Amino acid sequence: MIKQSVVIDTNIFIDHLRGHAPAKVFFKEIEDGIIDGYYSTITEAEIYSGTDLVSLEKQRVVADLLSLMKRVPVDDIVAKKAGELRRSHPTLLPDAIIAATATLRTGGRVCTKNKKDFSTYSTVVTPY
Repeated sequence: MIKQSVVIDTNIFIDHLRGHAPAKVFFKEIEDGIIDGYYSTITEAEIYSGTDLVSLEKQRVVADLLSLMKRVPVDDIVAKKAGELRRSHPTLLPDAIIAATATLRTGGRVCTKNKKDFSTYSTVVTPY
């Protein structure tokens, strides 16, 4: 079996943190090494901006979840690719950065429930 690599969009993390059972199964597959998961530092910022993350305990839960995957910083290569994508198909900058991350790391595969914002640039993988 070939391991699938995906960049995970913020909404999938949020589902997991809210206890959505299918999201928990998806992240278990990452933990078990079935899926190779990546996330953008944009996603990390979006998660930590949640109003329910004021306690250290909830922040530890997020840190533990993120530790299962590879973090991809927004460097000059990602920034340039996001700019190219956004010029050709206007969208929100965070989505363009996540799509650029996917283009550079996983051949364009983004795991998201938000198909309309990513299908122009990426192969959308819906985990549930």
